[in-house]
Amino acid sequence: MPFNKYVLTALAAALTTTVQAGDVDINSFLTLGAANISEEGKYLSNTTENISFENDSHYGINLRTQVTDRVSGAAQLLATATDSNFNVDAEWAYLSYQLSTDVSARAGKLNLTTFLLSDYAKVGYLHPWVRPPVEVYNNNPLRNFLGLELLNVNRFGRTAKLTSQIFIGSAQAENGALEMKANDGYGVNFQLDTPSFTIRAGAISPVIQVQAFDPATNSTVELLDEDDRGVMYTVGASVDVSGFVMYTEAVATDTEGQTQGIFPNQKGAYLTLGYNMGKFLPHVTFGTSSGDNYTGPTDLLDPLCGIPGCGAAVVQTPKTQDSVALGLKYTVDDSVAIKFEVQKVDLTAGKGQGFASLEDSAVESFNVISVAMDAIF
Repeated sequence: MPFNKYVLTALAAALTTTVQAGDVDINSFLTLGAANISEEGKYLSNTTENISFENDSHYGINLRTQVTDRVSGAAQLLATATDSNFNVDAEWAYLSYQLSTDVSARAGKLNLTTFLLSDYAKVGYLHPWVRPPVEVYNNNPLRNFLGLELLNVNRFGRTAKLTSQIFIGSAQAENGALEMKANDGYGVNFQLDTPSFTIRAGAISPVIQVQAFDPATNSTVELLDEDDRGVMYTVGASVDVSGFVMYTEAVATDTEGQTQGIFPNQKGAYLTLGYNMGKFLPHVTFGTSSGDNYTGPTDLLDPLCGIPGCGAAVVQTPKTQDSVALGLKYTVDDSVAIKFEVQKVDLTAGKGQGFASLEDSAVESFNVISVAMDAIF
């Protein structure tokens, strides 16, 4: 069965199974992944020169219940590996009300569907990579939000559908000692699905507030609260025709004022090409990420380091890197898949270390080797 068609079938079975009123439908997914890099340091926070399972291992549970003919509830619990332990978070938990055949409203903690894989990025069995391309997926620190969304699904013929979404809400994310709050956010998404291809586009715009923990006073410092608004634009497409598989996405972020010092303007994109050969799916992925260095005033960043005039030292460098990855997905059966990837990451001289933090700042490139076992049940 072609890959995209299988994803749609498996996703429908694993995540949105129809249940009777009063019943609770439960599905689970698991990824056990290991990776290491060829240089001393860290990549994606937890991947080092030693083989580590922390960055790519997680276990999730999806729950759904049909309360009445019009009201349903859904939740996802995700346990991620951190320092040999698992942290459990509710990725989403919401109530849905069916206003009409085509229109529904949701309220609660909602999934931020900004990318092609947003609904199942952590369900590794449903996509070809050990981890979705970081040049796009790691350029957005937010995965979910508290708020409201309105969905409209228009069907064309027997197989095509157009999903339109508008949403409002707030979210927060942590980056080391920094805590980002995205308030007064609103956005739109549009996605056209057919058996052979998917096309999507979207945008989100929140007001960004940044806080930091000050160890000197053992309190939280309002680092940035200037009502600076950020915008993120995303586009993507996937194709599955006669065994040929293609994924491509692009993201661009634009922040105002001194918020750029903490969240630089970024652009990222990737292209994945593959070919389905029965149980085997070999593929190649090209990724790129770049950004603009912040050149504005830095006085509002001083509280982070506690010394007047030191704000320039905490300005964040844009994530700039290019990468090429060769991968192979082997589908064992309807529930288990095994993946292997070799990736070369090229760093741009004078532009930082991309999504890595290496001990040798002169390193121009490094390799990442990753393996994973994915399961749905």
